[in-house]
Amino acid sequence: WQVETQPLSLTGPDNFSESKATQLSLSFSPDHQWVASGGLDSLVHVWDAKKGQLLYSLPGHDQTIVRVIFSSDGQQVVTAGTDNTIKVWDLGRRGELFTLPLPTRKYGGDGWDFDFRCTSEKCWIVVPLEVSGKLVGYELGKIYE
Repeated sequence: WQVETQPLSLTGPDNFSESKATQLSLSFSPDHQWVASGGLDSLVHVWDAKKGQLLYSLPGHDQTIVRVIFSSDGQQVVTAGTDNTIKVWDLGRRGELFTLPLPTRKYGGDGWDFDFRCTSEKCWIVVPLEVSGKLVGYELGKIYE
């Protein structure tokens, strides 16, 4: 986008107007072709970044989605929800790969923040636990080619 002439608006009248729910997080794909967003409607929305058109929505979280991150190859999206789960989505299949239940209820974190990174060998998700001041790390192995 040219921010000066075409501001981002996920719920405004000009662009991305197909989503009526408040979007709380978004992420651009590494090639800047797609935008993934999540919010109050508990759906992952995948948009055409150039046209601002909704391509499809993925159900799966039971509550609000508060964080969305694309994988480094742009084929997966990872989301965190207030349902205390992190979900990994395969965009090619348009479906959920798996869910990680977070240990936040027992250990006092909120699960609203995390990071997702991959190398050619493996992927990791790291979640801060606010009350204890610790990090929980999940080594996922290789989830894409």
